[in-house]
Amino acid sequence: MYNTNLIKRSFIRQSDEHTCGIACLGMIFNYSGNARLVNQLNDVAVGPEGLSMYDMMTIANWYGYSAKCVEMELPFLRTIDKPCILHAQNELGEYHYHVCYGSRKSGDSFQYLMADPARHVHWISEQELDKLWFSKAALYFDDLKEDLSAFRDASWAWILRLGAFPQGLYIIIPALTLCAASFGIAMSWVLQKGIMNSYFMKSTVIIPVVILLLLISLFRSAFAFLRQYLMIRLNIAVNRKLMSTFIRSLFNERTTVRRDITSYSLKHLYRDVQKIQNAVSEMIGTVLSEGSLIIVLMSMMTFFLPWTAFVNAVYFLLIGIITANNLDGNSYHIAQLTGLSASTEKLLIKDIGQLRYTGYARGQTFHISNQDLLTKQTQTVAVKVSARTFTNEALGAVNVIIVLVISLWQMQQENIDYPTFMLVVILSYLCSSIVPKICNSVTAIADGINSGTQYRSMLASVGEGQSDTTP
Repeated sequence: MYNTNLIKRSFIRQSDEHTCGIACLGMIFNYSGNARLVNQLNDVAVGPEGLSMYDMMTIANWYGYSAKCVEMELPFLRTIDKPCILHAQNELGEYHYHVCYGSRKSGDSFQYLMADPARHVHWISEQELDKLWFSKAALYFDDLKEDLSAFRDASWAWILRLGAFPQGLYIIIPALTLCAASFGIAMSWVLQKGIMNSYFMKSTVIIPVVILLLLISLFRSAFAFLRQYLMIRLNIAVNRKLMSTFIRSLFNERTTVRRDITSYSLKHLYRDVQKIQNAVSEMIGTVLSEGSLIIVLMSMMTFFLPWTAFVNAVYFLLIGIITANNLDGNSYHIAQLTGLSASTEKLLIKDIGQLRYTGYARGQTFHISNQDLLTKQTQTVAVKVSARTFTNEALGAVNVIIVLVISLWQMQQENIDYPTFMLVVILSYLCSSIVPKICNSVTAIADGINSGTQYRSMLASVGEGQSDTTP
């Protein structure tokens, strides 16, 4: 088995469009316990065409690795249990290097654990790999030993230790969420009592009831506003912390001209900061806040009808497993779509000034084909997102139906009354509506954790790996 978490933490993103080979060599160094050598690769001069496989073999041999350029077929690649570098193509037909860490059986075929230095680590089917790896050329390493001990520190723990805001917000914001939800429940309860009890409709009572509803609504809005204000301040604090730390590390007395700090890498850095910021926001504003609300709802169901709490717990488990299995795929497909869009735009801008040389007809055919590919990929990602949304909603509907049937049977057996029956059904419905939001947030958090790894690598590359945001 492959420790995908450690492999993801050892991932290195290429610093510009031409350094995918350097990034792949860096991942080999990380895998074999030589992370200290990675920064030295930044000093390797890389031309506009990138590195050839022979160049990469020469560099690897110079650092003491036994590497050789080989040609292999998929049946042999299946048997390899250590990483090698594959010479492949991207969707637009441009040459590109990937690291293949190994394979696993998947039904009647195989899947391969790949690290695309322009995107991230992901599992790919054998059919997809066969399309990308047409050359069947690879850089093979003899006697490569795994040593990922330098990457055992949990990436998510770094976000918790970021230090950009008071730790009390981890409790205050969920508490405000619970208060706002409680006022909403109180308003519903008052309205329900007003409909069911004619006493509330008397003229001497209706005015105080209206005033009570107004006060509940005002308090609910006040708590919601305070929560939103704190979330805005939190996002600003995280962004300021991350960017100021990087800028201070970049502009200091030890700064020299660096080849690895490019417009490409800076663009990705800003994107990483945004993803980390989103991860912190989703962790506090959704996972902790909505998760606290679910705990309260589950406690109420356990008190009134324990079987319904058990059904909901099984539902949580199933949807959690589905979300966990899709995490890597979600991040990769979004990165793939973003990269394809950027490459398509780059090629179009590059060719605008060369139409007289490339020919108008060729230019039209080439760029329309690229746009069609981008549209197809966008559609594929959208369909996958819609399918996951449908699966989550379908599981939620099944959960509510099962709770409804169990509660109805219990009411027929006179074990519960009608108000309890309605209560547990409504509570289950609320849980089913909250859980998909948490699943979406978990995806954003996982993406932010991956971006946090790249952010820390960037800090380390400019000599500030032990800064105040890097434990």
